Amino acid sequence: MTGDTDRRATRGPRGIAVGDGSFKGEVVGESFYQDNLQRIDAALTARGEGREFAVDLVPDPNNPHDKHAVSVEMEGLMLGHIPRSYNWELLAAMDGQLGGRGPILVQARLVGGRGARSSIGLYLDITDDLEIVSTEK
Repeated sequence: MTGDTDRRATRGPRGIAVGDGSFKGEVVGESFYQDNLQRIDAALTARGEGREFAVDLVPDPNNPHDKHAVSVEMEGLMLGHIPRSYNWELLAAMDGQLGGRGPILVQARLVGGRGARSSIGLYLDITDDLEIVSTEK
């Protein structure tokens, strides 16, 4: 986590990403946030829910590794980042379709963490031709 908690998704999403149900959007860095992913998995399981839930994609300009980073978060918990190769496309979609940058809400799916695969991964329901519906009036 970058320490800049003021820019986190505290005021709600500016838009909602429209996915196609394929959950092909990669998330990187999940290995650093396994405790957070395990907490989410346990909460979903306790409620009898599946492994799909909503996350916020939040521009992370103070990230020390990439000033164009986009973090993946849920209720203030860091879960990972969008791959660097997709940052520009995502930020451009936020600028073009929302008139400014995120956060945006997107569906996510947990994978692994059970059986032989003990670590938990995360995939997003976002497509190459990303469509974002504004939540602002």
